[in-house]
Amino acid sequence: MIGIINTSTATTDYLDHDYDIRTARMRVIMEGKEYMDFVELTAPEFFSKIRNDHSITPTTSTPNMYEFEELIKELENEGCTEILILTISSQLSNCFSIATQVKEQYEGKARIEVFDTFTAAIQEAMFSVEACEMRKDGKSLDEIIERLYYIRKNNRILFVVDSLRQLVRNGRLSNAAGFVGNLLKIKPFLHVDDEGKIVTVEKVRTSKKALQAMVDHFFSIVRDVEDFKITFITSDHPEGEEFVRKQILARYPDKEFYQASLTPVIGCHTAEGVVGVGYVIK
Repeated sequence: MIGIINTSTATTDYLDHDYDIRTARMRVIMEGKEYMDFVELTAPEFFSKIRNDHSITPTTSTPNMYEFEELIKELENEGCTEILILTISSQLSNCFSIATQVKEQYEGKARIEVFDTFTAAIQEAMFSVEACEMRKDGKSLDEIIERLYYIRKNNRILFVVDSLRQLVRNGRLSNAAGFVGNLLKIKPFLHVDDEGKIVTVEKVRTSKKALQAMVDHFFSIVRDVEDFKITFITSDHPEGEEFVRKQILARYPDKEFYQASLTPVIGCHTAEGVVGVGYVIK
């Protein structure tokens, strides 16, 4: 039996599903308090807080080795002989490194594999969804991992941020040169590149133009793709999300799509007002 563990950045808490996924939860630290992602602080609560008070500078912490070990033991006690741990991009968090240390030091009998998704948020969730579907179909762990490598090479997430203050402040924007001093003027759309880093695709002067530029770019990169799933993500920006979703589903009305909120932990780095769209090639 195969057990699956992911990290709370993967947005599976906000997807409607019945998969058995155990989640290693990150934490949000703000205003002198620590909150466990989703369990003690949900996305609507978090984004409402930071939207209303820009002086709040939240930070995050990752699950420790003990927390990963406890989830592994839990699954092993339930009869799992193989356990797959799926993590947010190692370029954005040290979860992959921590989970790898746990794998190397774990003294139980289960086979443990740790997989770096090279992405985050709803794209990260797609790895969990695919692994669970393949498990249900009776595929082996090796077959699942082979498929996940394919997905890692054949997916993309684009997103527009309303404010760059957190991405620049915490160093998560890899090509941030030229942004400092122009945080209020620039509304870029970004993507997570093949190395799992957040980089800029295009700099735009208004939110609506940035959203349209993202939609146009999405159309251009999937133009020759025969079959793919679509993903949508937002952090309390329903109008922007609807603007994007309507255009894309009008062109691709028969495509399978998933939609979720950004998690508070991701929101610590992107701030509020994010709208994103992605794809996973089938």
